[in-house]
Amino acid sequence: MLAQRLGKFLQRYPDLSVEVAVRDRMGDLVADGFDVAVRFGEPEPSAFIAALRLRTRVLTNEAPECVARHGCPEHPSGLT
Repeated sequence: MLAQRLGKFLQRYPDLSVEVAVRDRMGDLVADGFDVAVRFGEPEPSAFIAALRLRTRVLTNEAPECVARHGCPEHPSGLT
């Protein structure tokens, strides 16, 4: 959903650059050099300012060929 909008955003604001980093923890966004973060799930208590922009759900999918070869996993960890 985010990737679909980045092109138009960067055309509208050509002086900005965007780097997408994906991680499973918050970390120290300021020390790591981030200006903006997009999070999924309930926000952890922090001094950051948070604003809900979209309600969505996260789906984990597997290609039909992979299911045919390895079977359907019972849990997302089975995708590894």
